[in-house]
Amino acid sequence: MSTFDSADHRPPSPDHAGRPLVAALGDTNLHDNGVGPAVLQHLAGRGLDVTLVSCDAETTASADFWRDRDLAILVEPICVQPCHPGRVHRMVMPRPGAGSLLVFAVETGDVGNGQGMSPAVAAATRRVADAIAAELTPTDPPVRGRPLPSHRQVQVAMP
Repeated sequence: MSTFDSADHRPPSPDHAGRPLVAALGDTNLHDNGVGPAVLQHLAGRGLDVTLVSCDAETTASADFWRDRDLAILVEPICVQPCHPGRVHRMVMPRPGAGSLLVFAVETGDVGNGQGMSPAVAAATRRVADAIAAELTPTDPPVRGRPLPSHRQVQVAMP
């Protein structure tokens, strides 16, 4: 496992090409908006062969890391109305000629200044990390595409 912070503007070395990528958006100084970094913390130390990239919500630097990846996973906080903090939306999108993009979007509640997430969102980060680990762990039969309890799955077709 490798970890990159997109703020460092360090491209992954060639030995990381092809390895699955988890790019996590969020800001730990905005309460529930810290979803992505929390998921990366839950994934760290699991022994997964994956590259982890932390990004803030305003950067698109993670897009550079997606090249040459069969699987890219994006974790992001979302604000919707009506709000159900902790609800997870799972979307699978094909990337023409470049594998799949799997998105886990976690509904947030409080995104005001301050640290710490609401209990529902904190619990969702553990569920998302478990779901990502399941996607990356070889099994027989494969689990890719299997929805988890309390997750809303959306299949997105791109032209």
